[in-house]
Amino acid sequence: MTLKEVAEATGAAYRTVAAYAQKAGWTENGKETLLTERRSR
Repeated sequence: MTLKEVAEATGAAYRTVAAYAQKAGWTENGKETLLTERRSR
């Protein structure tokens, strides 16, 4: 699931989802990754 898909599914703004994902460490160097393929750390 991409950040865009999460934003659409939840009704949140893309920027809000992207900012949260960056803070949570779900992106690498600003590159969007598929959240369903994220590795556990």
